[in-house]
Amino acid sequence: MRLVYVAHPLRGNPEANMASIEYIMQSLVEAHPGTNFFSPLHGYSYFDCAGPQDGVMACCLDMIDRADEVWFFGDWASSEGCTKELLHSFRKGKRVAFKSLEALNALEALETAFKVMREKNSPCRERIPEDDPCSA
Repeated sequence: MRLVYVAHPLRGNPEANMASIEYIMQSLVEAHPGTNFFSPLHGYSYFDCAGPQDGVMACCLDMIDRADEVWFFGDWASSEGCTKELLHSFRKGKRVAFKSLEALNALEALETAFKVMREKNSPCRERIPEDDPCSA
């Protein structure tokens, strides 16, 4: 069975974000029978979303390693956790999809920012060495 990790912001507005992911997960399960969807917002709800995030993020990244695909919903670009999940997914060569209009809009804004940086020959284009402690 295919395992899909479902990334969605939480901390900006926990109540609204939980309502959103509830609807998304119900819709996904109905639309894709035979696919195992994992929502860290549900699976790790025992972590305090207002507390330190290192422990829950380690669990999330471990689940991404196990997943076949990672699907992003909501305004992931404004979420530190979702951004870390996206970078980890790319590093691990995971198939990544942006599955909502809000997620696609965030991706488009990011692509536009990168295009502007490239056009201005921004120093942000330099590759960060893998042993750089800030690249983890």
